[in-house]
Amino acid sequence: MSKLSETTDFDMESDQAPETLHLYDPSAAGRSNRAQRKRCIMLGFLGLCGFALLALTIFNSTLMITTLGTLRNSIQVQREQWTADRLRDEAKAEAEAQSRAAALNATLTPEALRAQRIEEAERRSEATLGHVYVINLAKRTDRRDTMTNMFRLLNIPVEFLTAATPATMEYTPPSAVKAKLSPGRLACWRSHMNALQDIVRHDYPVATILEDDVSVEMQLVDRVAASMPHVPADWDMFYLGHCSTGKYFGPLVKGTEDVRILNGAWCTHGYMVSQRGARKLLRLLANPVDAIDGMIAALGLKHEIVSYAANPSLVAQIRSSDDPSDIPASGHGRLWEGLDIDTRKKLDELIKHGDPLLLG
Repeated sequence: MSKLSETTDFDMESDQAPETLHLYDPSAAGRSNRAQRKRCIMLGFLGLCGFALLALTIFNSTLMITTLGTLRNSIQVQREQWTADRLRDEAKAEAEAQSRAAALNATLTPEALRAQRIEEAERRSEATLGHVYVINLAKRTDRRDTMTNMFRLLNIPVEFLTAATPATMEYTPPSAVKAKLSPGRLACWRSHMNALQDIVRHDYPVATILEDDVSVEMQLVDRVAASMPHVPADWDMFYLGHCSTGKYFGPLVKGTEDVRILNGAWCTHGYMVSQRGARKLLRLLANPVDAIDGMIAALGLKHEIVSYAANPSLVAQIRSSDDPSDIPASGHGRLWEGLDIDTRKKLDELIKHGDPLLLG
């Protein structure tokens, strides 16, 4: 046999098969190269598309940012224009209102102008002080005369509340009997309780309680209007005048010079009370064991009543030999004095000199 036959013949007795020969196929190699080129072209095309998409995204983002900036500037300009137009319209409306008011005033009689001023002042008083009570003993018509004249001068509408007296007290709480509370102090307690009861019954948001032996600051309404924005919202009582000292006398409210914190207040000759405060006082003072201001001071020390005060006081109690208090001084502290403009004194001056201010 030839060498080729010897090499390729299968040995039937051998367990090994001859190795397979892999011969080069030009057509298969060509197909492989073409497929590889297609893949490269496809990958290149996809890369180009991705790059184009990225460039388009960046362009759109830049365009959007530019558009938003332009839109924001346009809105800002429009807003400023609207604000300017509104302010101009408001100024124009105010000028027209003033012009109409001036024209109307020119046609009003002096009496009509006076009535208009009084109405405006009373409306402002009620918005600031709320409903104003003056506790007055029926027999003290002299004090009622003075208070009527004084509050008419200030254009502050008031309601006179007849004070209780030992003779009119039909019921004495057992706590007062046990504490041996004097008839005068018991009657004073009942008078203030009657005022608080009326405040709750009418649901007044704010009210002012005054006793009839006081004088008030001439600019009372203006001063209270300036002070109240500094009074924290949790207030129960706001003292227009008091006689607290020592541990009852707290610091000024932070950031203001005209409102003081009280840890309990002595004297009840002039104070404002919120609706919540009136309800609390009616409940907490229901069983009297001491003078009413002493009980309120004790409640303040226990933080059951939240009290603030005008600084300096705007209401002062009058104590004089010819007009003594109906209730003896308790001896606690001293009465605050020195109103900036004492309305009683001003009233006396106006009456003496015949000042036309008395006519409103």
